[in-house]
Amino acid sequence: MSIRAIHVQHFRSIGNAALAQCGGLNVLIGKNNAGKSNLLSAISLLLSHLQGGRIAAPWSSPRPQSEFNQRDSSRLVRIVVEFSLSPEVNRDLRDRLTMEAPVSTRGKDRS
Repeated sequence: MSIRAIHVQHFRSIGNAALAQCGGLNVLIGKNNAGKSNLLSAISLLLSHLQGGRIAAPWSSPRPQSEFNQRDSSRLVRIVVEFSLSPEVNRDLRDRLTMEAPVSTRGKDRS
């Protein structure tokens, strides 16, 4: 399994950022306070959420104000990571998503 794409919205210093085509090795280059570490923190936060066995769900506890872009907690933090998966795992996850979060499965079907 590898990460194919990342999209983060309203997380810490990141208003809206995406890496559309991740490869086997990705290097983040930018000025200080550009959001490089926050992008990595978003991925880490998502992976810890997934380790709890949840695919798509709100966090069980409120997030600190500092984790919202411009400290605006009225806007949802959105962290989307697209993984490269085997067809079997992909199918199983799609079935779980349909059951757990039917709203997130609307739209174009991508394999």
